[in-house]
Amino acid sequence: MDGKRIAFLGDSITCGACLRKGEESYVDRITKSCPRAKVFRYGEPGSRIGSYIGEDPRKIGPSFVERFRRMDKELDIVVVFGGTNDYGIGNAPLGTMAERTPETFCGAWNLLAEGLLAIYPRSRLLFVTPLHRRGEEMPNAFSGAVFSDYVDVIRTAAKRHGAELLDLYAAASLQPNAHYYSTLILEDGIHPGAKGHRVIAGEFLAYLYPNT
Repeated sequence: MDGKRIAFLGDSITCGACLRKGEESYVDRITKSCPRAKVFRYGEPGSRIGSYIGEDPRKIGPSFVERFRRMDKELDIVVVFGGTNDYGIGNAPLGTMAERTPETFCGAWNLLAEGLLAIYPRSRLLFVTPLHRRGEEMPNAFSGAVFSDYVDVIRTAAKRHGAELLDLYAAASLQPNAHYYSTLILEDGIHPGAKGHRVIAGEFLAYLYPNT
């Protein structure tokens, strides 16, 4: 990672939302672990991958599709870590992978991936599946899809566009049936606490440093 420029495009988890003063997010921990790298944090609370159908965008943070063009143009690694808000508070259809529109989840991923590849053709592009969350077995009221359907779209988008995939949803250290999992996620059932961010940072570093 020496001399590398890495950007994390994400939502409130990337922001470190809900952490107490002095507690470190996964981005903070990666920054400390890679002191010779330049780390950019592009987190926006409530941000979804695609559009907000019928909502005033001034009242909700801009989507990933809107924000990625504002990132630094000289990046070696681009990490996209999102999707939980599309399921939890999204009102857009899931769509199909044949679409290219910000108004469906699949279409937005296609636009995002193709846009990133156009700007960063020589960079590593890493898609990250979201963490398990409370109530994920319930269908989204607008799309009718359960959370795992959204996760599968991200896996498919990575394969389709030649991006790398870090599957935090499938990571053994982040499974809800593990006896310690409740100590990693805060009471809202969505945001990781300080211990959770430490585990997430470890997953990232193990992926970026596979031989250590």
